[in-house]
Amino acid sequence: MHRKEINDNFNDGFTLIELLVTMAILALFYGLVMANFASWRGPQYIKVSANELATNISKVHSSALSAKSLNGDPAKLYTLEFSKVTPSSYKVQGLEVTSTGNIFQDSIEKIVFPGAVVIQDIVLTDKNGSVSHPNCLQLAFTLPFGQAYMNSACDFSTAKTDSALANLANSQLTLLLARNGTTATASVLVDGITGRVTIQ
Repeated sequence: MHRKEINDNFNDGFTLIELLVTMAILALFYGLVMANFASWRGPQYIKVSANELATNISKVHSSALSAKSLNGDPAKLYTLEFSKVTPSSYKVQGLEVTSTGNIFQDSIEKIVFPGAVVIQDIVLTDKNGSVSHPNCLQLAFTLPFGQAYMNSACDFSTAKTDSALANLANSQLTLLLARNGTTATASVLVDGITGRVTIQ
């Protein structure tokens, strides 16, 4: 009788094949969940990056409006630099007027896009309606009114006069963000006339 109880206990457990089938089903389920999560995560990274970029553009615009100084010296411009050479990041810079009158670029911050998001394209529409796709672009806001200027030469240190700056005004900028391995994209648009930033 004791031997029969032991045999009954063995019959109540799982066989090796049952365990393997259960583990295979769980692995398949896990794979499906992870695939769906990855497809959801890609567009989320792009959305977060676009929102963060729009916020940083607005923050730089606010710095110009508040006439925030650089290293104790007055700032002439605050710029954001976007480049296809380093598409996974962008730089925030300032042009500072020193006591000797020199203007130079002062790097404030380098911002890296999260989740392998990159700048896929830079589209500049100038005030005459001409469209270009520069490899590098600086978006600048001047003190004290926050006027927006866009320079595809990526060198605002040469724009020392009001007339030189006027040639760079009233343009429209579109930054197309994408993520490798997904088809999702987002566009951040900057209106050079109003300084308004929108996301599409």
